[in-house]
Amino acid sequence: MIIFDLETLADSEHRRHFVDPSKRTDCYYHELSDLNQMAGWYYSDRFRMSDPPKPMKFIPDWDEFLHACGEDIPINPVIEIFRQLNDDEYNDTEIQIWSGRCESVREKTEKWLHKHTSFSRMNCRVLKMRPIGDNTPEHELKEKWLEETYEDTKWGAKTPIEFVFDSDPKSIEMWRRRGIFVFDCNQG
Repeated sequence: MIIFDLETLADSEHRRHFVDPSKRTDCYYHELSDLNQMAGWYYSDRFRMSDPPKPMKFIPDWDEFLHACGEDIPINPVIEIFRQLNDDEYNDTEIQIWSGRCESVREKTEKWLHKHTSFSRMNCRVLKMRPIGDNTPEHELKEKWLEETYEDTKWGAKTPIEFVFDSDPKSIEMWRRRGIFVFDCNQG
């Protein structure tokens, strides 16, 4: 089995501003100055109604972040490897895509995959996605899926995982700790 993390194929940087205030121009970081105000990110132009009005703390918008996934930019070098691994030489090898994305955007994700990777014509039939309402950290979610993959194997034999492509530092550490070779696709 070969596993690709979806974010090694699709660059989501263009939508990070929905969840990361450092990527926005309408937010600023406030240092802790007194006991009445907490350190953190605040909107520059939004205030809570109070006397006097207080700045509004940044609130990540995970729904907007997720629903903008259809506009992700393809990471062509990894997509080319994905395509090559789906050629004749690896026809007997199962290729899976695992993602921390929520099931709520499965249709958009599959459309993106069809458009950029020819997903429907390949032997990659498994796309694992985060269940709706599950906030488990991505590396823990993947480790759970790894255990389930091992449990689903006949007579408890481990499914041989040849290698993994991942970009999440904690997931990469988990794969290595489990003795699985991982290509680190994190671009910093």
